[in-house]
Amino acid sequence: YKKLFNVLKAYSNYNKKIGYAQGMNFIVAKLIIFYNNEKDSFLNLDTLFTRLNYSEVVGISNGLEQKMLVIQFLLQKYCPKIINYFEQKKINHEMFTVSWVITLFSKNFDDNKLLLMIWCFSMIFGWKFIYLFTLSIIDNFQNNYLKLELYEFTQFMKQIFKSYDFKKEFNSIIDKTFEYMKS
Repeated sequence: YKKLFNVLKAYSNYNKKIGYAQGMNFIVAKLIIFYNNEKDSFLNLDTLFTRLNYSEVVGISNGLEQKMLVIQFLLQKYCPKIINYFEQKKINHEMFTVSWVITLFSKNFDDNKLLLMIWCFSMIFGWKFIYLFTLSIIDNFQNNYLKLELYEFTQFMKQIFKSYDFKKEFNSIIDKTFEYMKS
């Protein structure tokens, strides 16, 4: 906890444009697990946030709403069944995608190797990868939750990154993400 506090405090003082934002603690906690020291965690946090221009998502400029509109557009274009399901249940993808985006998928993610891979792809391909990875997850599991009631659906989405099915389907989700990137 001391390392987590120190990195968060140092980064909020270093990057005034972001400061401390909701969800950063999950990202920093994973970085501390990866690197086991404050310096490397801080440097990699800054690299990740700089490459993704993360200040546009959180902090002073907070462009999270725009990111959610892009995800909504992609769902409408590629996954109309899912949009219909959301409309029937009177829900919005933001119930779970906001958390995915502001924590860069780190909240509730227990396979650190897979998360590190996602972050590497995100730094290489930017937000396009994040948007399409999000789309691929939702698309990949639609048969699992199109029949669920609202409570079951929300529980499923909260635990999706910890599920055996996610780990089993990870490679196909990545493949689907890159297929979407080609289109």
